[in-house]
Amino acid sequence: MNRKIVSVIFICAALMCSAQYSETYRFERQDLTKENEVVSLDELKEFPKHILDWKKMRVLSIISEREFTEIPKDIDRLENLEKFSMSGSTGVTKFPNSFSRLNKLHEITIHSIFIKEFPQQIIRVKNLESLGFFCPFLEEYPSNLGDMKNLKTLNLACRTIDKAIVDEKDFIFRPLVIPKSIGSLKKLEALSVSQSMLQSLPDEIGDLQNLKRLDLSINQLKTLPVSLSKLKNLVEITLDHNSFKEFPSALYDIENLVKVNYNNNTIQNIPSGMEKMKNLKYFFASKCKISPSALTGLYNASNLEIIDLSDCQIESLPPGIEKLIHLKTLFLSGNKISSAEAESLRKKLPNTKIHLNSPAKRGF
Repeated sequence: MNRKIVSVIFICAALMCSAQYSETYRFERQDLTKENEVVSLDELKEFPKHILDWKKMRVLSIISEREFTEIPKDIDRLENLEKFSMSGSTGVTKFPNSFSRLNKLHEITIHSIFIKEFPQQIIRVKNLESLGFFCPFLEEYPSNLGDMKNLKTLNLACRTIDKAIVDEKDFIFRPLVIPKSIGSLKKLEALSVSQSMLQSLPDEIGDLQNLKRLDLSINQLKTLPVSLSKLKNLVEITLDHNSFKEFPSALYDIENLVKVNYNNNTIQNIPSGMEKMKNLKYFFASKCKISPSALTGLYNASNLEIIDLSDCQIESLPPGIEKLIHLKTLFLSGNKISSAEAESLRKKLPNTKIHLNSPAKRGF
């Protein structure tokens, strides 16, 4: 299938999405006549069988051509392999059963515009701790996703757009669904399911008791399940670019939540109860449509230190912001704040840096 038009878009986007979760390996063209611990198969059309005898190999990266369609059936001969990645225009769509017998393999990163079905051989890699799976034409997430019991990091970003041109025809992507088995990933600490056109989350996501970071950005979510309140170890959640109208009260009882990323959404209302968020320090909501009453609700998160309300079409802030006695930085660039309003804010918040222009935002 000719997918040249979309391949560059998806591969570049997937590489950017994976950067925060998986170490990136960059290789020059390698001499494959000498045994190495780190091996890159660049621009090849088939797997060089002789390297299966390399006992020193720890890292294998495949960045090859469409004609490269097969991983050898005896790949498990690489018994010391720890990290595997596949990207570029590599045409592999299926993995041999022997792949699941790579018992030292703990990190996998896959970028492919040809894979439609999630390989069960990956799910059966018993010591897998980190998985990045970026396959825009994936038809569904597997129901047994939760079988990867040792996973600590899972990144399933898939779709960057809702349609593409394939064979000179429009290809419409369907929303993906997170399976209920996700709740079985008890060791999971970081989960990203961004860019998947998600419309809902299963209640079982609340069973991820070790989860520290959750990225649900660039989806179609309107609400969050109440079960999210059980994520007692969650410190950061990213909800950018969704379809929220009301700030999700399911976050209120996540007692250790420190940072909320809520950019490019709408906040017509913040339900009562935000005062429960005692540990919330960072609230980022740039390019949001925010009602004045919603801002009043935000003031109840009394331990906030940094708030970003840049480009939110705000003309003035309602009374009460002086309650935020711990506020160190307030970003208001791109709004319609008058000089008189700005002066009033500085008097109410004498210890707060108020940015009305567009400074660089670092380290938050």
